[in-house]
This record gives sequence, C-alpha cells and structure tokens, in this order.
Amino acid sequence: MTSGGSVFGAVRITFPAGNLESRIRRNTLSLGLLAAVVMLSTAGIGALLARSVHETHAIAGGAVATVLSGDLTARAPVDAGPHEVRTLARQFNDMASRLEELLRAQRAFVADASHELRTPLTALRLRIENLASADPVEMRRDVEQATEEIGRLARLVEGLLALARTEGARPERGQVDVAREAAERVGAWQALAEEQGVALTLESDGVARALVVPGAIAQVLDNLLANALEVAPEGSTVTVRAARADGRVELHVIDEGPGLSEEERTRAFDRFWRAAGSAPGHGSGLGLAIVAQLAGACGGTAQIAPAPGTGCDAYVSLPHRLTPPPLFLRHFLAHSARK
Repeated sequence: MTSGGSVFGAVRITFPAGNLESRIRRNTLSLGLLAAVVMLSTAGIGALLARSVHETHAIAGGAVATVLSGDLTARAPVDAGPHEVRTLARQFNDMASRLEELLRAQRAFVADASHELRTPLTALRLRIENLASADPVEMRRDVEQATEEIGRLARLVEGLLALARTEGARPERGQVDVAREAAERVGAWQALAEEQGVALTLESDGVARALVVPGAIAQVLDNLLANALEVAPEGSTVTVRAARADGRVELHVIDEGPGLSEEERTRAFDRFWRAAGSAPGHGSGLGLAIVAQLAGACGGTAQIAPAPGTGCDAYVSLPHRLTPPPLFLRHFLAHSARK
C-alpha cells in the first residue's frame, strides 16, 4: 500500500502449483486421448473405404478380364463403391454393350452376305459353264441371264455396303428440313413414276425440321419410293407426306398396292426378306433394312402400317431436337458458364 509516495505495506497472495500442474496434465491427457480416438476413427473409416473400393475394383477387374477373354456379356456392378467408381462401372458396361452390339452385327452381316451371295454366284457359274456347249441362240440367252445375275450381284453388294456403313455407326446429326428433302426426291422420282403410270404426290404442312444424319433422308426416301413404285399398280397414287407430330417429324410413303399382312409387316425390316408375291431375283431385300438402320442412326424409328383401303404406309419417325438435359443440370451449366 502506498500513500503520498511512501510504502506502508504489501499483500502477498500465493497459490499451490500442484493444482495448476494437475489441470495441465488432465488437459494434455484429454487432448491426447481425443487425438488417438480421431486417428483410430480415421484409420478405421479409411480402411473400410479402401476395402470397399478394393472389392469393387476387384469385381470390375474380373468383368474386364472376362470381356478380354471373349465373353462380352460380363458387366461390372454399378451399385457398389463411391460415385466415381459407379460412374466408371457404368461407362465400362456401356462400352461392353457397344462391343457386343458391334460384334453381333458383324457376325449377322457376314452370315447374311454369305447366304445371299451363294445363290447368284452359283447361277452365274452355271450360266458360264453352259456357254461352252450352247448353240448361238442358247448362248445369247445364257449371256443375257448371266448379265442379269451380275446386275443382281452388283445391287446386292451395294446394299451390303450401305448396311455396313450404317450398322453400328453413330455419326453426328444436324437440323435438316425434311419437307424440302422430300420435295427434291419426289422431283427426282417423278419421271419413273410417270413411266409406270403412277401418280407421285407430295403432302407437306410447311417446314418440318428434324435432327438427322446428313444425307439420311434422301437414302430413306429412295428406298421407300423404290419399294412403293415396285408394288404400285398402274393408275394408282404414291403419296409422300412430311409433317410434324407430337414433337417429332414423320415421313410417310403411302402406296395403293396389295399391302402386307401383320406378320409380313413385322418381318419387313429383316435383311433379305421379300414378300411372298415378289418376283424372283427382283430386288435384294435390303432396302427396308437400310431404312431401319438409317432411322436408328438418326435417333428415330421405322415402321409399316396398313394404308387406308389397300397398300402400305411405310414411315419413319424422327426427333425434332435433342432431348434437353435435366433442369438441375441446365442450371449448373449456366452457372459454370457465368464463372
């Protein structure tokens, strides 16, 4: 205590050091135990996650090994492991499915080509062998028939090449005015239709844009019109119609021929299939198969329905635009773009 600059006394306060040291030891021990618990928990969770990922990778690795051995039906599990692993598994399964599809298409193509080429090649060989002992009249007939077989072979090879180009392909698509393409193809086929005594007409409600592979519409129409004019009787009408329907674009080719039964309509898009009344050796049976392949490459479908009265309505349904992404994804993309 001080007063007027003079010290009169002092107060001393003391605390035992043992209490403070005891508290420091308790806090240190608590922190050590907490750190140990955190480390053990982290190690346990990490071990569980590592084990889960390892098991998932092991299963996926087994699927990869199975595919490499030639079994393309193997698939990796998509419901186990973290999000990244599940995404990788889905991508692997998509790849395996794609490979399986391509291999199946290749085998079918080789089998169909071998089967269909055998008949004209055998007929052509017989015609040529007959030329050695034929008289001039028979020789002329055999040469004409051999020429017809060569033409059939050429058409068959062209059809097979067209199928090979479209089968399994996933080319880029763009916006195309189907109505304008239809008008151009109708104009190109008009002369042949008039020669056969068939009226070829176009019906359209204006611009009908579809998201398709460039050049696909022309090939689809050429094949559908060739089939329609083949069966259309003299004096009948073949109608080409391009219109929008339920957010899609439909392209119809309607004839007034004898038509097809329900079973025949179901099989019409099979390779090398021909209707019961088709002329022998006429056509390759690949036209509608090419139409179906092109429609699929465009993200659409091809079908045949009975036409009003008689005949068939062969049509393709095409997407008007790409399917938009989900709303949350659009918001995310827009937000990312602003950054």
